Amino acid sequence: MDSEQVENASKNYIAKILGALWLFDGLLQFQPQMFGQNFVVNILVPNLSSQPHFIEQIVNWGMWLWNTNTVVTNTLAAFLQIAIGILLLLPRSNTFFKAGLWVSIVWGIVVWLCGEGAGGLLTGGATFYTGAPGAVVLYILLAVLLLIPEKLSSTSYPKFAGWICVGASVLQLQPLLWGSDAVQGTFMVAMMDPVHVASVLPNTLYGLVALYPFVSNLLLALVLLIVGFLLLRKQNLMTGLIAFVFFFFVWWFGQDFGQLSTFMRGTPTDPNTAPLMMLLLLPLFMRWRRASSTLPSYVSARTDASKRISAA
Repeated sequence: MDSEQVENASKNYIAKILGALWLFDGLLQFQPQMFGQNFVVNILVPNLSSQPHFIEQIVNWGMWLWNTNTVVTNTLAAFLQIAIGILLLLPRSNTFFKAGLWVSIVWGIVVWLCGEGAGGLLTGGATFYTGAPGAVVLYILLAVLLLIPEKLSSTSYPKFAGWICVGASVLQLQPLLWGSDAVQGTFMVAMMDPVHVASVLPNTLYGLVALYPFVSNLLLALVLLIVGFLLLRKQNLMTGLIAFVFFFFVWWFGQDFGQLSTFMRGTPTDPNTAPLMMLLLLPLFMRWRRASSTLPSYVSARTDASKRISAA
């Protein structure tokens, strides 16, 4: 594949995966717990904690609107997300595709403010390891990037992941995150995972970080900074693999795989932030695939020479 084909393929794969995620999120809204007060209590109410007044007002308004009729509002939200997914996965034309992206941006902003409390960024205790700045922010970012394909190459997508990591490392330095309870809280959700295999290592880390909370939080910030720096400065396969593995462990230890193990028994709404960060890395792997499929000139020359000898 030439560079243009790699570019188109990268953006096409990202669009399809983004559509599949929206479709998946819409289907998650049909879980039984989503149609009653459990969704409000487990998802919306926690977003009120430690918020500035104006964010608290927005979340309260969202809760009031949702509670007008939880069955109707949840059903509408589910079908809207499914519609976005279908428009991105199976667009009848470029117009339908762009419509899906624009709707996802508008709906994403609503969800981020009303459903995620602006990702908790203004509470003083938000951390990338548990989901900040919010998965829906990355849905919005990816939609924006796909809307401006001519102006921005997909090769810059990993850099956005890098800047997010750098910002997250600064976020990790907030005063509230240096205490033992806060550092342990990074692993608390995964520690309580009902699937024993998924909770063993988070349980171990939960105990270890309590011994040295200051050092633990410093390391958490430093790892984010290093991964971010690599993504900004070294655009190669090794960087992509390091970042991918890091995001996977964040998804496991901090975000508990989006709590998807509680499917049909809980209220998971999306896979959380880490898988979207992995998606931003895709162009790195596509470039490697192109490079590995292109023979170096000296190899091509030797191959041609061998063919001529055989023919003689």
